[in-house]
Amino acid sequence: MTPRSRGEVEALFTAHLHLVPLTARRHFPRQRGDPGLLQAGRIGLWQSARRWDGVRPFPPYAQVCIRNAMTDHLRREGTVQRPIPLPSAPQPSTMERELADRALYRRIRTAWPAGSRQRRVLLALADSWPKARLARDMGLSPKQLTTLARRAWQQLPPEA
Repeated sequence: MTPRSRGEVEALFTAHLHLVPLTARRHFPRQRGDPGLLQAGRIGLWQSARRWDGVRPFPPYAQVCIRNAMTDHLRREGTVQRPIPLPSAPQPSTMERELADRALYRRIRTAWPAGSRQRRVLLALADSWPKARLARDMGLSPKQLTTLARRAWQQLPPEA
């Protein structure tokens, strides 16, 4: 890393100042107008301009530094960014869900023999078992469980 003159750092900072609001909008949409957040982003950009090694591309490096500085600011402030809630879809009635569940269970039971891993996995997932627990109970890695479940769903015959 070669030391940069103040003029070089200022030139990098000024040329990439647009990355601060861009990063705020992309990663912190609810706080994007917070002056403290934007100032933390500018500080992160300044630090990235000072520390940049000149080998790798500057904008991706700067965006990581800006995002980290903004995250640190929000943590210091105690502001927790909650995910933006998605609009909820209308829920089917309880009876409709029960009938759909029965049809799904029937399809699974007819497609796979009683002791098969595919049947155990699909029935457990249909009953909302956590994947980590199910994988541990079956002696599989989470990736193996996901692969097994995906293949079993693909091989499940369509509804009659």
